[in-house]
Amino acid sequence: MKPNSNRVVARYLEAREPPHLDVVGRRVYVRGNTYAFRDDLRAMGAKWDRDEGAWWISTTKAKTLRDKLDALLDTLAVPRATRKQVDYLEKLHDSLGKRVGRDYLERIPMAEASQLIDTLKAELNAKPKSHAPANSASPKQINYALSLLNRISPREWFDTDMGDSGMGKPTRADLEGWDRKDVSALIDELKDGW
Repeated sequence: MKPNSNRVVARYLEAREPPHLDVVGRRVYVRGNTYAFRDDLRAMGAKWDRDEGAWWISTTKAKTLRDKLDALLDTLAVPRATRKQVDYLEKLHDSLGKRVGRDYLERIPMAEASQLIDTLKAELNAKPKSHAPANSASPKQINYALSLLNRISPREWFDTDMGDSGMGKPTRADLEGWDRKDVSALIDELKDGW
């Protein structure tokens, strides 16, 4: 029988999050990363529910052990990532082209978030910078061509050889994708046409 993938993901996330109480019917489940204090839970009379993947105590027993349970959970609670850390992690993931849900990032412990930030920064710094090809037009050339293009009307553009061929007036994005020679030819044609 194939395990339910949603349940597997939920268990994985719960195993990484701080311990917390969850009341379901007549049971109080202690969910989250409980491995470190499983012996304490067993000593309090908690039982392991294999289907839920969590320790449980009956609600009547939990009332008598509530203070002890709360104290145990407070000692093991791990602070979560701050909003600033989550925002920064989102930006780093976006700049690397990775997609990660914000809800996942909000569940990461603070210490792990700091380590992840350092790892992503190193990955971003190691990523090769994309340089324009050697034969692409320079920014100066593109700016000059744009300044010439801005001086002519659409009607005048269509009187040029390029405009006459049905090509629309190029934008900055268009020119950045052009070869240096093509931009030079455009500049020459715009200068000659004037």
